[in-house]
Amino acid sequence: MATGQHFGQGDGQASRGTLGDVLHADKSKNPSSEKEWVRLVQSIAGGDQLALHALYERTHRVVFTLMSRITRHQETAEGLTLDVFCDVWRGASRYDAEDGTVLGWIMNQARSRALDGARLEQPKKRIDARGQLLDESQDVLEFPQAASLQGRLALRIAADLDGEPLLPAKPPWLEPEWTDVAPGISCKPLATDTERHRVSMLVRLAPGGDYPPHTHGGVEELHLLHGELWIDGRKLYAGDYNRAEPGTGDQRVWSETGCTCVLMTSTGDILRAPAPAAAEPEDTYRTTVVRAAELAGGVVPLSHRLHMPVADLTRWLAGLDRPSMGTFLRIVDFLLEEGGKSGLDKDRKR
Repeated sequence: MATGQHFGQGDGQASRGTLGDVLHADKSKNPSSEKEWVRLVQSIAGGDQLALHALYERTHRVVFTLMSRITRHQETAEGLTLDVFCDVWRGASRYDAEDGTVLGWIMNQARSRALDGARLEQPKKRIDARGQLLDESQDVLEFPQAASLQGRLALRIAADLDGEPLLPAKPPWLEPEWTDVAPGISCKPLATDTERHRVSMLVRLAPGGDYPPHTHGGVEELHLLHGELWIDGRKLYAGDYNRAEPGTGDQRVWSETGCTCVLMTSTGDILRAPAPAAAEPEDTYRTTVVRAAELAGGVVPLSHRLHMPVADLTRWLAGLDRPSMGTFLRIVDFLLEEGGKSGLDKDRKR
């Protein structure tokens, strides 16, 4: 970032601030407020068709991508995407902002629909009814039927209302740009709730990229759209879902392939620097031989004193091998004896 504040900078496991500190460090960027999204849902509950289309424009690509990853069938994904926004239209009055963000609410409905659709479409197909391969190289899918799907949505809503279909005349909503927040990590904040300290965003990890260790400040929900992602010991694939509860933590989140996900989480997540690599444990055998050689005045004198081959002592000193337990105990006895004599000599000198 331009500010120089990156995820998880610092030493050890100390707290390095919060996710909100990182996302809001660049004051020149003003992400969309969650309040705007909530007002759209409230307007939909009041029968505002244009509000539904505004929400469609903000979310249809990630909804369709999730549908495609789970069903692996383009035509099915298109139909289910349409169903989800009809569900939003009919169920908007039941949305409660205390339960989660608007995007999280929509994505969870999409996932439920997709899982049901995938069961109906077994066996899963890689090729849709028009013979087109589903594109798995893109992280968030573009689909040429988006406009026609929006038209079909307008027709369905009009049928519900027994009226004429209504489509927006103004230009579609423009998504925020991707922002590089750390080496290998890019974010696209879609909506921020400053009152409840929540954010809905797209997160992209480059191949080999790591998300910093963190403690969850609230509920975290993740829908993986593309690639593979490791969360500690669990491996997620495109279409998978992960939920974490407040107060829990993830030590390592990384992707070998690179990945993109929809993430709803707390801006109060506490970021930590990666734990330093553990130091190599001390080799007790080698340390003991080194000390014995020092007391004896060298490897050759020690060899004479203990009647041991110089070559063996040299290997042990280099850490290339270890003495047998019986030989090791003889070296320890020598240390105790010589160490005791050394202590007596020091007492006499005093």
